[in-house]
Amino acid sequence: MITHILAAIAFGFLLISISYRHALLLKKAAKSTAFFISLLFAVFVAGMTYLALIFTAAIKDTMFFMPAIATIIILLVLSFKAYFNTRRSKLADALFDIKTPKIVIPFAFATSFEAFLAYSGTGFLQPDKWIALAISGGTAFIFMWFGFVAGNRPNAIKNIRVFIHFASIVYILAALSTLLYIFIFEA
Repeated sequence: MITHILAAIAFGFLLISISYRHALLLKKAAKSTAFFISLLFAVFVAGMTYLALIFTAAIKDTMFFMPAIATIIILLVLSFKAYFNTRRSKLADALFDIKTPKIVIPFAFATSFEAFLAYSGTGFLQPDKWIALAISGGTAFIFMWFGFVAGNRPNAIKNIRVFIHFASIVYILAALSTLLYIFIFEA
């Protein structure tokens, strides 16, 4: 469960980077707009978490190597993806008009695919399904909301890439906690 919590925190940092850079677009909107956008992202993340847990339960027994190794590989790939996304990507600085449902719903759906990958990795370690859903949805909502609140501050962090670097580090910590899982539970 530690690996799942760390993956949820890492994905939460990615959500902070999204909401932080879009917060100024919502400065003149109603306060409830940021709440509902955060709730929408949390619902999509929880849905993808549920699909990821079903997916990993279905394929776990057919793997020819230890499922914990797949967890380590997936989390390390996500860590390197997050790190290299900050190097040359202009997408990390892109802004979308997230006030309109025509934009925010596909954006939440597209963002939740990384949640599917992250929680597919942690699903191999057999977390309790309902606790995992609560953790992933709750952290997605809290971190997204925190990003909107922090982004409205005038002299805050200038570059959102800091949050993506934090996500990369926490993904590596989640992969290392999987090694601990291997030594404790599968040794």
